[in-house]
Amino acid sequence: MTTTSATPAKWIQTAKASGKTFDLSEIRNCLLLLEIGEYRFRFCVVNEQTQQCIWLEDYASDTFLSTDQVLDHIRLLLFDHPVLSYHEWKGIKVLINSYAFTLIPERLFRKEYVTEYLRLALGRPLLPTEKVLVHPLPDQKAFNVFSVPVSWWEFFQEYFGLQTVAFFPTSGAVIKGAGDRPADRRLIANVEEAYLTLVLFQKDQLLFCNKFRYANGQEATFFVLSCLNQLNYLPEEVCLVLNGEITPFSEMYTELSRFLPDIRFGSRLESLTFIPEFEDLADHRYFGLLNLIRL
Repeated sequence: MTTTSATPAKWIQTAKASGKTFDLSEIRNCLLLLEIGEYRFRFCVVNEQTQQCIWLEDYASDTFLSTDQVLDHIRLLLFDHPVLSYHEWKGIKVLINSYAFTLIPERLFRKEYVTEYLRLALGRPLLPTEKVLVHPLPDQKAFNVFSVPVSWWEFFQEYFGLQTVAFFPTSGAVIKGAGDRPADRRLIANVEEAYLTLVLFQKDQLLFCNKFRYANGQEATFFVLSCLNQLNYLPEEVCLVLNGEITPFSEMYTELSRFLPDIRFGSRLESLTFIPEFEDLADHRYFGLLNLIRL
């Protein structure tokens, strides 16, 4: 398989948590979790038998990458990587940081209309380069209809040809993780480079889920406040839980703190354990990636 970009994408490794070597005897018990976006590629290996995260690597770009550039980088990394080059995983799950998604209640869902659902949500026809997929959300009695680049989907199906590769949208992982948080009204924000996913729960009921493209902290704060206003909630009436690419020193956190009095950072899944090397990584940073294990 080939792509059309002239040169491979150049991404920089921003984080790594691993042992000195990878134990090949564990691979048949391990899940390979991948996360792909316009600015980032990361992966995590979880031993499903012991429920322990044993390897994580994170790569980023400081500029927007085209679909072809992202795929170029992934191809190069997988073929030469000491862990990703293996093909005997127990399972492979891929998280797609795509804005193209919509939630459809079970009672209204018809599989023959999935393309139309997404077309209406995007306000434009789908392109030939987009593949429409469906992820059921039984806890919410809904289906998440989303798209992935055809080239990405084809590459992973070919590369892991003897294994099942399952794709999920970021919104699905955030919804799954957000539904466990013990608060009356909790607004979960998953921050990516240029994108912000907001999920609002009241106890066990999902009230709101949307993804916004933002340019700076002020614009992201505007989307958060607009979400609350749309649902007739005051900022002091909700607990905002932050996950992803945000720190207490970021511009976005400073802006949000001006309006929301109850802001917390997310925590890791209690069902997972981590090797000691994970201690240097913020607990909230890999919220979406780690929640893949539950989808």
